[in-house]
Amino acid sequence: MTAFAATPTSASAQAHRMVPEIDIPVLALTGVVAFGWILGDELAPPHCAPECDRSTVNGLDRGAAGNWSGGWSTVGDVGVATMLGVPAIVLLAAEGPVPMLSDAVVIGQAVALSQALAVISNMSTRRPRPFVYGTDAPLDERMRGRASLSFFSGHTAASFAAAVATWRTLLRLHPRSPWPWVALGVGLVGASVVGMARVLGGHHFPTDVMAGALTGMAMGWLIPELHGERVRIAPLVVGPSRGVGVVLDVQP
Repeated sequence: MTAFAATPTSASAQAHRMVPEIDIPVLALTGVVAFGWILGDELAPPHCAPECDRSTVNGLDRGAAGNWSGGWSTVGDVGVATMLGVPAIVLLAAEGPVPMLSDAVVIGQAVALSQALAVISNMSTRRPRPFVYGTDAPLDERMRGRASLSFFSGHTAASFAAAVATWRTLLRLHPRSPWPWVALGVGLVGASVVGMARVLGGHHFPTDVMAGALTGMAMGWLIPELHGERVRIAPLVVGPSRGVGVVLDVQP
């Protein structure tokens, strides 16, 4: 006899179902692409460097043209590092070290894919950063290849991906608790601060940040969803009948 059944996943189990032979290579590949940003300075400087014409910037972004602040740049760097580090601590407290490793890989995939998409967009569009539209930034900064990687914001995308993927993970682990929603609220605020810092620091225009936020949220939702169900073969007993069934693990 064959049968189909749906069984709820235990609340104490990990939130996501991994297929290591697929997930590990995907994480490695997206990670390699994401770190393509280190090649930025090998590119040519922005086409309009050392000072671009502000009048060529669209009306929505023009107010940010010429921005430059070392302090806000530091806030953005520290903020994204915090957004990427906190989920591991939260998951460790929520489910313990072993399940946490699996769920952290899924969150890492969401972040890495967001970052990889940002790198691909940066390298293909070659949009000058806002600080190239003014003279406040040091000349050597405005003449670096990395000064042409504005669209879209990888910092923002990674932060929003981490926030949404962590919320989705906690929601599966504790579907009736308010804490996943608290974590989402805190995460979105933190990610928004990162995006704001990238604009005020002169590294991205508002549209770069908005595109990064949308990409990050989309990946933060999509990747956990792809790991939400698992089909397996298991022995089943239904009344007097025995056989093998296809069992779908159902996550909250």
